[in-house]
Amino acid sequence: MIYLALTLFLILFEAIPEGFYDRGWKTLAGALQSVYLIVITLSLFSWVTQTTVIDWHYSPYIIKIIIGYLFVRFAIFDIIYNLSRGNSIFHIGRTKLYDRIIGWIMTKFKVQIILYMWVKFILFVMGIAFLLQG
Repeated sequence: MIYLALTLFLILFEAIPEGFYDRGWKTLAGALQSVYLIVITLSLFSWVTQTTVIDWHYSPYIIKIIIGYLFVRFAIFDIIYNLSRGNSIFHIGRTKLYDRIIGWIMTKFKVQIILYMWVKFILFVMGIAFLLQG
C-alpha cells in the first residue's frame, strides 16, 4: 500500500503542476511544485540520516542539516537557475510566489541588490558550516 501511495504522489505532484503551468496558472503550479520538492527533500534527508519526521523534534542533528540545506539552497538556487537560463545572476523573476515576495520586499523597503546578494553569501557560509558540523 505504501508503494502505491508513493507512486501516486510522485506522479501526481509532477503532472499536475506541469499541467497548471501550461494553462497559465504559474503561481499555483509553483506552489504545488514546492510541496513536491519539500516532501522529496525531507524524505531524502530522513533516509540519509536514518530518522523519521517524528524523530526530528528530538534530534538537533537533523534540524541543523535541514537549516543548512535551506540556507545553501536560498543562497545559490537563483544564481544557478539564472546562469542556466541566460539571465543576469541578479535577476528576480515574477512567476513564483517566492520571487514575488522577494521582489515586493526589495521594492517596499528599497533594498539594493548588493545587500540581497550579501545576505545570500552570509547564509551560504552559515549553511555550509551547519552541513559540515552534521
